Amino acid sequence: MGADAEDLFARFEYLTTGDSRIGVETDIERRGVHAASIENRTWLGLDLTYPLYETLNIGMGYGFENGDESSSTIWSRMEWDF
Repeated sequence: MGADAEDLFARFEYLTTGDSRIGVETDIERRGVHAASIENRTWLGLDLTYPLYETLNIGMGYGFENGDESSSTIWSRMEWDF
């Protein structure tokens, strides 16, 4: 991000009755706030986490980044709670 920047991040999660979680997150970033040209970047992500066992979860999600170089990402993950 750098020293001359502003950043705002927010994440919301909803726990369903079956203990699945639906997550939505956003990140808004401005770089070069005091420079002649400001670079803006926005991230928006959506994910779903599903419990397989008591301590093992599987999740997948999608995210989109809009800025100078726009891109999108699909991810998956496994979480193990000790």
